[in-house]
Formats: sequence, structure tokens, C-alpha cells
Amino acid sequence: MNSLGVIVEYNPFHKGHLYHLKKAKEKTNPTHIIAVMSGNFVQRGEPSLINKFARTKMALNNGIDLVVELPFVYSIQDAGGFANGSVGTLARMGKINNLVFGSESNNLELLDEIAEIIYSKPASYNSKLKKYLKEGISYPNARKKALLDILKKQEAKEIIESSNDILGIEYLVHLKKYKSDISANTIKRIGSKYNEKNLQTEISSATAIREAIYKDGLDDLNDFVPQKTLSILESEITSKKGPIKIKDLEKIVFYKLYSLTREELEEYHGVIEGLSKRFLDASKKTNNIYELIDNVKTKRFTRTRIKRTLLNILFEIKKVDVKMINKYGPQYIRVLGFNNNGQEFLSKIKKDIKIPIITTVSKYQNIKKRIDEDMLSHSKYKVNSEVMNYIFKKDILASNIYASLYNKRSKDYLETMDFNNSVIKY
Repeated sequence: MNSLGVIVEYNPFHKGHLYHLKKAKEKTNPTHIIAVMSGNFVQRGEPSLINKFARTKMALNNGIDLVVELPFVYSIQDAGGFANGSVGTLARMGKINNLVFGSESNNLELLDEIAEIIYSKPASYNSKLKKYLKEGISYPNARKKALLDILKKQEAKEIIESSNDILGIEYLVHLKKYKSDISANTIKRIGSKYNEKNLQTEISSATAIREAIYKDGLDDLNDFVPQKTLSILESEITSKKGPIKIKDLEKIVFYKLYSLTREELEEYHGVIEGLSKRFLDASKKTNNIYELIDNVKTKRFTRTRIKRTLLNILFEIKKVDVKMINKYGPQYIRVLGFNNNGQEFLSKIKKDIKIPIITTVSKYQNIKKRIDEDMLSHSKYKVNSEVMNYIFKKDILASNIYASLYNKRSKDYLETMDFNNSVIKY
């Protein structure tokens, strides 16, 4: 068995993703392809365009064998937290041989050199990092400066400022952290830039595709997404389950901000150094979420960072909580969908895997009981009942809130989608 792992969002699945899969297959010749995919909220700090089950169908329709969910609490973190959850999930599954990710530089050697410095923290790096932190520079920028001082390479500067390379470095850091024998490789990113907002080449960014859908619906998307993706988008939008956008969270976000004191705000993950005052001041000047983000944003606090912080506030994710879940890592494997090949892979790992595999959400309490009875205490990766329960409940809450954003209301939508949707079988 030669399995390939990919870390994805497919928001939505487009021709760039198809290209990535094609090249990843050429590099690794896999027998099975496993995707760790963000759920109903993504790393940009926004709800996904359409729900995780529809995006799972897109993945299975376009060549993925097995889709497992990246827990919500990891999917809305920065690159380090996102990688901790996604790489941690692949490492815990076992029998994953390869990880292939997109990269602007496609310079795996330099990416790994940077990752090794971050992971091993040599004295020269630590001293420079502390120096910049004492000067009042933010941690991410202090880290960049310290790395550039040590590496003294122009290519390094470009790498640590490129979206896919930044994530790639964190994937490599966490492969080291988990002492994983998964082999990493890169695919050169082609087509539009990650944040490009306009449809340009056939391989346009997901950002541009989403913007086009928000503005003009599905008109003229044939050149940019596979036909199977387009069919699923049409079905979801026709049934009024999309497209979802951050604007749809506006009322509950403002309610949350109005109900908190500055001291309470400062308990939430991401709220640091005066950000609580900026949020409260901005919330008094507008009831528009886009204006709120623009008013809070600074050179240091990007829009993406502000949006992720808003989700932490909305979902009551505190600094102490993130410290806990990042320490323990993913506590279960949540299966969203598979084909026959993916089902075969699951059956092969089940006898060896030492953390729970969740295929039926309604059976979660039985799984938790096993953890409480310490039946998995021999696991290489420690499973903690309290941590597992925290992560699981946030996943369910994320689905509930996401479903509440649908334009259509019925009993089906008012009940959690996690209990109403079974594993997708393709």
C-alpha cells in the first residue's frame, strides 16, 4: 500500500485542485488518496461557500478516496495551528506514506531548512528572536526577521511571505514534531495568485471563483471548475444552502461583541495587545461586519487574522482552550466520505489505529465511554476525554451555526447537519 495524504479546503474544488492531484499522483503513484479537509469554517476565518458534505462529494467526484474532517478548532487557527491539526490527523491515521502540498517556490530543500530552524530552535535563532521581541515587534514578524538574519538568502524572504509556502513550512515543522515518517513533497503553484480576486487564467484562485459566485451566481464558471463541481454547486444553491458568506454571521457577531466586556474579550484566543478596545470601539460605529473588520484592521492585524479572531469570540474559544487542544492534538478521526478504495484503506488502518474513528456521530457517547474507561491508554498519541469532548462539541456547534445561515428554514435545517447526514459513499 502506498498512500498519499493531501490537506485541503476545496472551497470550492476547482481546476487548480485537479492539477494538484494530477501532479501529486505522478510524483507518488499512490494506491489510496486521503484528504484532510476543513469543515464548515475555513482557515481564512469565514464560513465555507457550501457545507462540508457537499464539498466532500466534490472531492470524491474528482479523485479523492477518503475524506476526513479537520476539526473546527484547528481549521480556524493560523498556519501553525492549522498544520498541527491537519498533519496531526494524518500522523495519527498511520499508513500514510506521502504528503504533497502546493508551493510558490517549489524549493523543498529551503522550506525544510527553515522548518528545521523553527522546530529545533538553535541558540542563534532564539537569541535573535528574543532580541526582536524585546523591541516590541510582533511574534510572527520577529520570527521572520530572526530567520532572515540566520539564512541570509533572498529566496527565504520570498518564501516566508508566500501563503502556500508559509503553510508548507508549518506542515514540515509538524511532521518533525510528530516524529512522522511521512515523506513530504511539493507541487509548483501555477495560475492566479492565492488572493487574486478576479477570474483570469483557467486555473484561477478559489478567492476569485467565490467572488464571481457571490456577484453573478454560476454564470461563466465552466472554464474554471470541473463539471462535477458545477453540478454540486447548482444543487446546493438551488436548495438554498449556499452560497454562504461571512456577512451571514453579522447579527450574531455583533450580538456577541455587544454582550462582552473588554476584560471578557481578552480571554479569547487572538485578542491581544489592545485588540479588545479596537473591537469594542469599532462595534459602536457600525453594524456592518465588513466595516467592522476594516475599522479594526491594522498593518499588524490583517483582515484574515481579524476574521479568525471574530470566530474565536463567537464560538467562545479561549486562549487556555487553544493551548490545551494544541498540546494534545487531534483526538479522533471524523470520516466524511469515501469510495470503495477509501473504505478499503479504512478497514486496513482500523486494527492498528489507536484513536477513535467516528463514522456515525450518534455513536459518539459510546466512543467517549471507551475513552473514559481508559481503553486507549496504550496509544502512542494520548487521548484525553476532556479534550476530545471539547473538540467534538465545537464541531457540532459549528455545524449548527452554519446550518442556521441557510436561506431555507425547515425542521431538517433546524436540527444539526452532523446527525442528519451520514457518511458520503461514492
